[in-house]
Amino acid sequence: VHVLTTVLERRLVSDEGPWFQALGADEKGYVMLVRRLEIGGRFDCTSRMFLPASRFGRLLKIAARRLADTNLKMVLEAEFAAPTLHSDGIAHVQRCPQADARMIGVAAGSPGLQVQICTYSFGRMPITWQRMYVPASDYGLKLDCNPPEAAAKPRV
Repeated sequence: VHVLTTVLERRLVSDEGPWFQALGADEKGYVMLVRRLEIGGRFDCTSRMFLPASRFGRLLKIAARRLADTNLKMVLEAEFAAPTLHSDGIAHVQRCPQADARMIGVAAGSPGLQVQICTYSFGRMPITWQRMYVPASDYGLKLDCNPPEAAAKPRV
């Protein structure tokens, strides 16, 4: 299934949300990327990703087309020498927040899955914290948190 990614917003934030606990303090703040993910034309998800600005601030200047419809893990590896080597996450059944509902065309308060994922690079250094909202649907959702090259390697 093809995932079409659209960047809706990107900006620098300085507030301390849940990403602060995962990523640690950053005196320059955090790059926030708000994206809509179209899952094979079947349904849409939202994503809010936060990255430490001291290391990834240049994401705010990269051409929007470079970030659209791409696997952000590959951009982080190619542009910042920050491969995703490990990730972990947690999912909760939640009601859809109003802002997310507007982005993906579902009723605010409708049930869905909220997924929080933290990714790590060398030395288990956290590099991203992401909150996704996945609306209820008739489709299964495969959560593949492996590095991009791991997916290409055959499993033994």
